[in-house]
Amino acid sequence: FTQILNSGMKLVQLSHIRIEGTKTGYHIEPNPCPAGYINPYIGSSTCIPCPIGTYQFRAGQQSCIPCPADSISSEPGSVECIPCGAGSVSNDQRNDCVTSCVFRPTGTTMEYSLSSIPETLIQSGSEKYVFNLCKKALHCINGCGFSHIAQQTADGTTFNIGYLLEFVESKPLNETTFQLRYRSRDRPAHCNSPTNIQTIDMVCETNSAFGAPIKISPPSEVCNLRFQWASLYACKKCVNERDFLKKEGQCIGGKKTIFYQRLSPCNGEAPQPYDINCSDVGVNYSLIFGSLVICLIILLILGLGVLYFYRRKKGLEMKYRNFESQVD
Repeated sequence: FTQILNSGMKLVQLSHIRIEGTKTGYHIEPNPCPAGYINPYIGSSTCIPCPIGTYQFRAGQQSCIPCPADSISSEPGSVECIPCGAGSVSNDQRNDCVTSCVFRPTGTTMEYSLSSIPETLIQSGSEKYVFNLCKKALHCINGCGFSHIAQQTADGTTFNIGYLLEFVESKPLNETTFQLRYRSRDRPAHCNSPTNIQTIDMVCETNSAFGAPIKISPPSEVCNLRFQWASLYACKKCVNERDFLKKEGQCIGGKKTIFYQRLSPCNGEAPQPYDINCSDVGVNYSLIFGSLVICLIILLILGLGVLYFYRRKKGLEMKYRNFESQVD
């Protein structure tokens, strides 16, 4: 076949070659392309990197492999795909992990939503940190790219230290705490550790609104940093039937108020109280039964008292007649 390249040159593939008029000769086999690269043309020595969203883990291959669902490759020439963390999924191009920032612990009806927390800047010592918990943002122009967390060191250099998000539920399950872990795609120059993972301990605090992170890792730790973030949005979303107890006020003037009492910390307002007619509440059979029992006890006591005095009167009358008979 004949293929016209972008440069205008024609590439022709020959399937059979016969050389005549020579006694000796040899054929030079091109070096195979390394893993992450392919050579789509037989006999060519050109190696092409696998595009973003694909990978190739073997050398000498002619095609790249698309990344599986919920995994990505964000650099050309990838030899493997990086899995997205829990709470995030891969986009259609398989070149980035995205999240709705709504997390649900396994086997529960609880739901956490962090999407309302805005970009947050803090300073810890001589370093600054910018946090975008849900969406990546461009924090620098020196090639560090988009990230969830950026670190600016004392000399003004900015590093991407949080590229991939992972939601980590507490074990055993705790309704008021969970973790967010961010893996860095590139290791900063000042980090010598094989891992570069930033951990945020999210703590439910109903009085903190958005809140802000506090660095709690020791100053000696420069690769795997840890922060604590107390926020209302770290609380589970309120569910009426689970997080509020329905209560009834006293019946006054034919009306009683229905209101709700919070049972556990959660993100959301309690349902508004409302009034209903007392007759709409229904008959309180336990109160009626209790009243009847009390009335029966009182009647029984009165009956026994009447009987006692009646028999005593009869006894006195009998004694009086006997006395009259003896006197006569």
